[in-house]
Amino acid sequence: MTTVPHELTSASSVALVLEPMLQRAPYAGHVDLTVLTFARRGLTTTDLVRLVLESGLELAELHVKQRSRNHASGEDVVDFFEASSFGNFLRIVPEELRPTLRTDLAAAFDAQRGPEGVAVRDWGVLFVATRV
Repeated sequence: MTTVPHELTSASSVALVLEPMLQRAPYAGHVDLTVLTFARRGLTTTDLVRLVLESGLELAELHVKQRSRNHASGEDVVDFFEASSFGNFLRIVPEELRPTLRTDLAAAFDAQRGPEGVAVRDWGVLFVATRV
C-alpha cells in the first residue's frame, strides 16, 4: 500500500506554495479548505501502522520516501495537479477566482524553476504487509 502520510502533507511543494497564497487577497475569506484532502483528512504513519497491525497483518516493510517530479513550467505543474485530482484541484476557491488562482500558482511555481525545471516534491509511505 502507498499513501501520503498526514504529518508530512504540509511539507509538500504544493502545500508550501498554496497555503500561504490562500491566506492573502483575493482568496482570504473565499476559500473552502474543507475540500482539501490534506487539510481535513489523513492518517499519520503511526496510525497506518497501527491499522495494519490491528488487522492481523504482519508489517514486513515500511518506507517513508520523498518523491520528486520535474515539470517544464508552473503551468505544467498546475495542469498535472488538475489532472491528478480529476479537475477538482482548484475547487477550493469560488469559480470566478479559479483563473486568477491558476495564474498565481503557475507564477509562484515558475519563480522556483531551476535548470531542471520546476521540482515538485512530496512524501510517500510504502507499507508491505503479509498475512500471519
